[in-house]
Amino acid sequence: MRYYIYQARDLSAIDADGSSDPFLVLNNCQGDNMKTKTIQDSLNPVFYTVKDLVYEFDELENAPPVIIHVFDEDKGLFDNNPDYMGSAVIHLKEAHVHNQQKTFKKMLNTPPVPKWHDFRVGLN
Repeated sequence: MRYYIYQARDLSAIDADGSSDPFLVLNNCQGDNMKTKTIQDSLNPVFYTVKDLVYEFDELENAPPVIIHVFDEDKGLFDNNPDYMGSAVIHLKEAHVHNQQKTFKKMLNTPPVPKWHDFRVGLN
């Protein structure tokens, strides 16, 4: 599975200076986690990265969701633990999927159109 991670917008300010140092952790429900780079001092971070994660399922409709967590990185004198900011649950049947009629080479040269997913805190 190839993940195209573009950006986030309007994240909460976690740090005392009114900003955050966000990074994302992708989890595919099979125990594989992958972390993006940290974007310093931003509430609208731009990641522009591609990540590949092994993800096994029989049919797209039955695939478990991908969960993306956003954290604020802390590298302070007293607190080095990241602060949880929220999560997005993405069901693969709702995600952009390349047309399987295209050749593999064309798929590599045409990234999917971005789609926004909301980060939420709690069960709301």
